Amino acid sequence: MPIHLTVYGQTDTGLVRPSNEDAFVVADLTGDSLLQERQIAQFEVGQRGVLLAVSDGMGGHAAGEVASALVVESLRRSMAKRTGEAQDKLLEKAVLQANREVWQAAHYPGRANMGATLTALFIHSAAAYIAEVGDSRAYLVRNGKVLPGRSALKKRRPRMSATSSCKRWD
Repeated sequence: MPIHLTVYGQTDTGLVRPSNEDAFVVADLTGDSLLQERQIAQFEVGQRGVLLAVSDGMGGHAAGEVASALVVESLRRSMAKRTGEAQDKLLEKAVLQANREVWQAAHYPGRANMGATLTALFIHSAAAYIAEVGDSRAYLVRNGKVLPGRSALKKRRPRMSATSSCKRWD
């Protein structure tokens, strides 16, 4: 049975910071289409899956907006060129690659200590794989109710790090 998604992506500056350090990606990895604007998109989950991710640059640190943009672009690139690996390992490797890219970019002037959080959802077949880094969360909602204890990561982590977690939800 095909899975159909209706998605919308938007970020907001919020009430505290003067600039927006958020970035998101909605990528249909089968049809190679990308949602980048404020619009509603509807599509069927194809054989390569769908990636939805949001990254929040660390406010108060240098180049948070650079870090969050780098995270979602690296994640999208890694997932798009995937190999025959298991789905959970694929997402985990993509998160680790994004971490490496942020860490390497943080060595440039003006980017010291830059970092970002990440919440990513990879939908493939009838399963959803979630990766969380930092204090951003994903929750499973069924029939309008948030299921208790379903956040895949319990501990706060301040920036992209190799200590992310990936979890499969059917």
